[in-house]
Amino acid sequence: MLRSGDAIGNPITGERFVVRVTARESDGERFEVERFMPPDRPRQPERLHPLQKTVFTVLRGVAGFKLRGGVRMALPGEQLVAPPGAPHVLWNAGADVLHFRFEQRPALESTEKLLVALCALAAVGKTDSRGVPTMLQRVVMIPAYADTLRMTGPPWPVQMAVCRLLGPLARARGHRPFAEEWTSLLIPGGGAEDNDTLARR
Repeated sequence: MLRSGDAIGNPITGERFVVRVTARESDGERFEVERFMPPDRPRQPERLHPLQKTVFTVLRGVAGFKLRGGVRMALPGEQLVAPPGAPHVLWNAGADVLHFRFEQRPALESTEKLLVALCALAAVGKTDSRGVPTMLQRVVMIPAYADTLRMTGPPWPVQMAVCRLLGPLARARGHRPFAEEWTSLLIPGGGAEDNDTLARR
């Protein structure tokens, strides 16, 4: 799957991700990625990570951060922490590209697969403007990635009930949780470029 130095992009959200440390490389200790988020994009839905602590370190720009209902802003050098199970959302609160590092502990391979899957779906037009997959696609993804990511709404039991109800239809229509073909998402030399060059793309 992913390796340190790999860079992939999401053509819908305009985001770029540069992998620094993978689950395999750290023996499951941490997954670390640098993320470049353009301004003036719709906020992604609130989520939580059931098993993982997430630390965001702002490197450039201004980050908005909502954690358990409280909102704050963060400037370069500041860290934001989402404990396991804590509802949160991070967004670009400035006028320039937001460049930050996120680190999740422990590392789960499902986190890496989800990142690739979301970029792959965006590349073929199967997400909305926030990068969220279509309903039937979510039906097969929600159970597959339940250990690494859960949206906070609707309530989790409702989400699982919908997945059980619509799962057979989604699979019959060819929806799958993982992206088998994804290497076209790799940005040649993206991990070796300096951060300002990558951010300006």
